[in-house]
Amino acid sequence: MSLEQVYKATWTLRSLRSGPLGHLTDSFCDWLLSKGFAGSSIRLHLGIISHLNEYLNDLISKPVTLVTAQDIEGFLASYPSRCRCRVRLEVHLRRVCFSISRFTEFLNHQGLFDSLVSPPPGNNCVGPRIHDLRHTFAVHRLLAWYHDGHDVNARLPALATYMGHVDISSTQVYLRPTAELLGEVHRRFHSHYREKVEVKGERS
Repeated sequence: MSLEQVYKATWTLRSLRSGPLGHLTDSFCDWLLSKGFAGSSIRLHLGIISHLNEYLNDLISKPVTLVTAQDIEGFLASYPSRCRCRVRLEVHLRRVCFSISRFTEFLNHQGLFDSLVSPPPGNNCVGPRIHDLRHTFAVHRLLAWYHDGHDVNARLPALATYMGHVDISSTQVYLRPTAELLGEVHRRFHSHYREKVEVKGERS
């Protein structure tokens, strides 16, 4: 099995193959290997997906047949309060978004991802609300900054002020992880580390 190429510990293998996403980890690992990811990168990605697995396990204990955008949004919204990272939270969250982006790409390839967010049960609203425009504005502003090459983290306080928030944490509620936004995060992350690798190669 592909996971055995990356992990040796029996307990780790058993843990990765349990929970709502456990039946997908071998296929995801195969997919990452086919894309040329190194073992260390695969371990990082699977480590993040294990957190998503734990989040989903708190909601449903049986294997999922479809992962939804609502599942991803809920996980990313709750993750900052759940994680215990040793690096700056902003840096760590970029890594998390990168791994989640890879996972949703894999799910899309397998036909296992629903990108449409359904309204909560009991919500009779048919169509967007006026308040949803704030979500749209916040996400579009982030996309524009990514497209223009700006430092998004440095500009978040300005966005918070414009939206009338006292701190950034209130603004983060409006920053929905759309497929396009995740793609930009992935592009920026990949470009940043590719440049570092190239510079290091030139020096050696």
